[in-house]
Amino acid sequence: QAGLGSILGIEKVFPALAHITQLPECIDFPRSALPHNFYYAGPFVDEAGRLPVEFPWDRLDGRPMIYASLGTTRKGDPDIFRMIAEACAGFHLQLVISLGGRRDPEMFADLPGHPLVVRNAPQLELLKRAEIVITHGGLNTALEALMEGKPMLVIPKAFDQPAVAARLEWLRVAEVLSLEKLSSKRICIALVKLLSDVSYRSAAKEAQTRIRSADGLERAANIIEELLESHANKHAVAAW
Repeated sequence: QAGLGSILGIEKVFPALAHITQLPECIDFPRSALPHNFYYAGPFVDEAGRLPVEFPWDRLDGRPMIYASLGTTRKGDPDIFRMIAEACAGFHLQLVISLGGRRDPEMFADLPGHPLVVRNAPQLELLKRAEIVITHGGLNTALEALMEGKPMLVIPKAFDQPAVAARLEWLRVAEVLSLEKLSSKRICIALVKLLSDVSYRSAAKEAQTRIRSADGLERAANIIEELLESHANKHAVAAW
């Protein structure tokens, strides 16, 4: 009980002034009500703050590119990368795979189609060049891809990824494949749809415009500063 009292006391003195999400409102499902202290913002992306990543730019051969990344917090399954490579091998496209720093590229030297596989990649720069993005549905990669207006093939694995994938599918910017039923054939079919149906790219470009206009990083900073100032003023008046 003493512990509970301490928690309640802390919440009284330091209330949760705001819950801020980098999810833009245009990507979320329609909602009838939200808490008064809940705020949508937008991607917390600071390109100038990214550390440079070495990348063999000279190995890009001029073909349209597909960029595949399955995140950094869990090891990407080699079988998934192999299925992606098999599916892409039949297209006149160059596949670039980022392993998220979790595996040795030499493990994937024999992938079909000879994709360019790197331990880490300068993701923001590659997203600008990509035609399609293959992702696990992590929010950061999804938002960064949409900031460049890129359609996605999403293969959610865990955590919030199924929820992110559902929103991208609802927006018509992505095709979503189940991990349990994944195959190179299913990946190939999904890529054909994404490449041939211009509606995916149109929807992604529309989302790009709305997300960039939200200016999420600056909006989040402004919300924090305004609420902290307001909270401080209330306490100053109460103390006086």
